[in-house]
Parts: sequence; C-alpha cells; structure tokens
Amino acid sequence: MRRDDKFRFSLGWSRDTAEKIAVGDLLERLKNRKSDLVVQAVWEYIGNHPEVMTEDAKIVISVHSTPTDEQTFAKIQSMIDASLEKLKTTLKLQLEQGQPEDASGPSEKDLDDMLKNLDIFNL
Repeated sequence: MRRDDKFRFSLGWSRDTAEKIAVGDLLERLKNRKSDLVVQAVWEYIGNHPEVMTEDAKIVISVHSTPTDEQTFAKIQSMIDASLEKLKTTLKLQLEQGQPEDASGPSEKDLDDMLKNLDIFNL
C-alpha cells in the first residue's frame, strides 16, 4: 500500500517448512532493516525476470521445499533397490536361458558398503 512517501506491506506465513522458518528467523533478527533486504531481493528478481514489469504481466511463483537428508537418502535407496531388482531379474533370465552370468555389476553388499561410506549426509 502506498502512503505519502512510503510503501507499507504486511507479510505473514506459516512455520511449516524449514525454508519458511529460516526466512522468518532472519527477518526477525533484521528488525527495522528487513525492508532493505526485501527491496534488494525483489530488485534482483526483477533483474532476472524483467518481463514482470510489463503492465499485463502474469506473475507465477512456484515454491518447492528443499528435501531433507532423510528424504534424499530414501530416494537414493529406492533407486539402488530398483537397480538391484533389475539386475536380479536380468541375471535370473540369463540363468534360465543358459547364458553365462555377467558378474561385472556390483553386489548388494558392495552397494551397501558404498552407502555406508557416503559423507554427504554427515552434516
């Protein structure tokens, strides 16, 4: 809302994601300086998306939460499990057809050992 020589806005959001909590905490710490940060962030957005300044522009902002380490680990594990199932199916088919077994792929134990050595999740 424009008043005299100032703009005044009120913002509010729930504390239901890590991103929202972090932003809320940062803005709380900024106290009276939060307006400068908001202006700078929006100005940077305008610089990256100048089309939003046209009068008939439709602005669509989609928000995606950052996955937690547990979610990322679960996704990796499901991908490994799917690959192992595919490998087992292929090997079973090869054995049934009398084809020699291709032992070039990693075993389930090898994959488990690799997962245990991942440092990416040790924050």
